[in-house]
Amino acid sequence: MATITRAIPSTFNTTPANTDYISSGDDEIRNTRVDFRERLVNGGHVFGQTTNYAYDGRHACGAEGSNDQFIIYEADMNTPALIIDDSLKTISANTAEGWVINATAPAADNPTRRQIVWWMPATLTTGREPFQVVQMAKAGDLVECRVHVEESTPQNSSIKVEMLKCAAANNPTDGNFSNVLSTYAEIQTGQYKGATTNFVSTPFVDGDYFVPEVTQVGGAGVEGGNLTVTLILDM
Repeated sequence: MATITRAIPSTFNTTPANTDYISSGDDEIRNTRVDFRERLVNGGHVFGQTTNYAYDGRHACGAEGSNDQFIIYEADMNTPALIIDDSLKTISANTAEGWVINATAPAADNPTRRQIVWWMPATLTTGREPFQVVQMAKAGDLVECRVHVEESTPQNSSIKVEMLKCAAANNPTDGNFSNVLSTYAEIQTGQYKGATTNFVSTPFVDGDYFVPEVTQVGGAGVEGGNLTVTLILDM
């Protein structure tokens, strides 16, 4: 922990010299006093720069426990309440060291929850609709695939949906797509919705293609209709 020490004689008061007797008590005054700038130096502030005086008064943080940490003390003037240094420590609350703030920059990027929505026509058939291939503009991770119908539920058999992916390096033609779901996004008979979070692999890269494909519908006349497929992802 940083401590406050006294610099005697003062490095900021080198004149008049000890031999210049202004008064009989000048040496005692010089040797017992720690001026304002010396106190700041003990806290890490920089003074007396020989090459760049513009740096005077700036604070330089150093290694943990060094005298150039920036510390705010509690009312007892001994217990640290706030410590700022560059020791790459994470923030810790109410410890013997008080609050330690990591002085490094925050993470450059945090993922945002997003979704892609596809709509299928009222009369549901197997296959995939043309012009529904979506190309990603950023890398990320797949989270969930949801499906629901708005008007009529499937009867006799369930609705099953796959989520197809084509790698960015390939052309988005039928032969280059493969299912990324390890279990179907499925709407059971008589139900309106279903979902799955089971993926063969969740990561995707900038340029990958996605498109849903219906592999099973309800019985004739009760296929289920107005199907919406929602792909939830972080990117």
